[in-house]
Amino acid sequence: MISRILIKLFPFVFVIFFIYLEAAPIYFFDNELVKPLMTFTIIYSWIQHDSDRFRPLWLLFFGLFYDFLKDGIVGITPFFFLVMYHLSNNNVGFIAANYLNNIWIKFSIILIFYFMSLFLINFLLEDFSYVIYKNFISVILSIILFPLFYSLVQKLSVMFGRLNDR
Repeated sequence: MISRILIKLFPFVFVIFFIYLEAAPIYFFDNELVKPLMTFTIIYSWIQHDSDRFRPLWLLFFGLFYDFLKDGIVGITPFFFLVMYHLSNNNVGFIAANYLNNIWIKFSIILIFYFMSLFLINFLLEDFSYVIYKNFISVILSIILFPLFYSLVQKLSVMFGRLNDR
């Protein structure tokens, strides 16, 4: 009984762990590090593998939590998480097949739109403190590391899916 609860909670704990892992260097190094967007990648991978587990309310919670820890404009990340969920569930013809290279291209496009919107909102609403080269490197790192995180989530999803069926 307890093991079934832990198995069902694992993806949520996994995402929260990556949110903390991504946010921790900000407090220790005063935003000087260039790091990939692991949380964005992990949530996108989980949505692709098991979209029934992550309902829109959970994605809203994860996005708000991520934005609060990132210390920026709150609400942009949950919007993009919900857009990713909608595109994944409704098959709007964005890219039809679910092969890794198609999922990778779709992820890259969404991530680029995410950073363009952050750039524009930061330019229009805040004192322009957006460092373009760091964020560009971060986007490139995230796109390059996407297959690694995607395969990790795929293996975990299959493993915990089998345990959940027992």
